[in-house]
Amino acid sequence: KGNLTIINSTFTQNNANNYGGAIYNHKGNLTIINSTFTQNNANNDGGAIYTNVSIKKLEKCIFIDMIITM
Repeated sequence: KGNLTIINSTFTQNNANNYGGAIYNHKGNLTIINSTFTQNNANNDGGAIYTNVSIKKLEKCIFIDMIITM
């Protein structure tokens, strides 16, 4: 548990064997502002972001070519 705030960041071509190609959040407060996610991949859920709780704030973000293979 905790707080994670991401601002003005770029996540490109990240891969996860299971969940959340770029970000995997487990029970934390997640805030993402003005960030870009491009071609991130997860084999189960969350091509760019996986969270098992709600995202506190998602503002001015761009998602391009997310891939989820099941």
